[in-house]
Amino acid sequence: MHGITGTSLTGTIPVFAFATLQMMFAVITPALIGGSIADRAEFGAWMLFITLWVTLVYFPVAHWVWQAADWIFKLGIVDFAGGTAVHINACMAALGALLVHRNRLHTGESPPAASPPSGVLLPTDMTGPYTRERQHVRHMTFEGNDRLTPGAHELTINGVRQRYHVAGRGPVCLVHPGGPGSHWGYMRMPLVERHMTTVYVAPVGAGESGELPDGQYSTARFARFVDGLVGHLAVPEIYFLGHSAGSFAGLQYELDHPGKLAGLILYGGAPVFGPDLYSEADTQISAFEKRHADQPGMPDVVDAYRSRLPRANKAELMAYMGRLLPAYFADYWSREEKLREWSQAVEIEYAPAKYRGNWDVRNELTKVSVPTQILVGRHDWICPVRWSEEMHEKIPGSRLTVFEHSGHFQHVEEAEKFAATIADFLADTSATE
Repeated sequence: MHGITGTSLTGTIPVFAFATLQMMFAVITPALIGGSIADRAEFGAWMLFITLWVTLVYFPVAHWVWQAADWIFKLGIVDFAGGTAVHINACMAALGALLVHRNRLHTGESPPAASPPSGVLLPTDMTGPYTRERQHVRHMTFEGNDRLTPGAHELTINGVRQRYHVAGRGPVCLVHPGGPGSHWGYMRMPLVERHMTTVYVAPVGAGESGELPDGQYSTARFARFVDGLVGHLAVPEIYFLGHSAGSFAGLQYELDHPGKLAGLILYGGAPVFGPDLYSEADTQISAFEKRHADQPGMPDVVDAYRSRLPRANKAELMAYMGRLLPAYFADYWSREEKLREWSQAVEIEYAPAKYRGNWDVRNELTKVSVPTQILVGRHDWICPVRWSEEMHEKIPGSRLTVFEHSGHFQHVEEAEKFAATIADFLADTSATE
């Protein structure tokens, strides 16, 4: 900059204006390369690479293209908008980076899932409390929709407050917890968030969202709030993952609005909620009792189930569920400390949990018209394999995956297999994968 003043010119152009234009190109070019290494390079390594690349590659090439004394300029190539110095240069650097970093960090995925062109590069994985020790470059797609930015969101449906939380990237999927009355936190799935934009629903009556004024909770009403969320998000393709009673809401929604979903993931669910479900649960508790006869804590679990003690408020309900907790896992006592810690995220509200309706869609399963993935744990006592097999038999083209080492919470007990199964389903059915 020695000798350059505010009146200095390059031809007829002020030198400072020309320099600003050149620096703009120098900033844009690394951003173009960034898309190739999203989820593939640690952020520190990316910053080092860009510093070296701009100095050793971009500046010399830009000089060759735009300096009259250099060889590319002398070839008669006229580059007005950076096609050579920016686009070709960035393309070759991106290709080289992709060949070196073929697989995504921590996931081993290859090839990468396609991403829409709108998005930002962030030095974080945006997965809330599930942080990793080292930051890496991630492409977070917002798709021009601020209703899907990471974090908490709120809207009103039929006069009732509805909350939801967004995390992850990829095809959009509503995630509905079970219960009824369960808070959404226990469903957090950091491995699954690598494959889809998870929209965790806080169901009405379950803590964050409002309560129904008349207190009349039902599968049909939960499904109507699902419809409100689908309309609010306004994306061309949306999946639904429902756990336990959440799967009831998903099934009901598909039957009420055929083909509106891109796909349905029925996780630890059943096509019935009523006496037949409870009768089968009695049988499964007996099987649990025999399987864990040598466990000192087993009698208290079975006693809690069979006592049928009245539960008149949330405190009594949570105390009951705390005693019953081991029955929900294939082998609770071998992982007791870890599962006790996880169970702190389990919270259930009393009002929706009182719902014990007589919902039954077994005779309507053949009407399900969207791709369906069914997930069930071999040792699930409340929604056992029997119900998943019946759904698989009747839902056209459905898939069934049985997790041999799980009970009711496969996303905790066999997290990697659970995430991989969902990723495969999305890859086979999503137009945006």
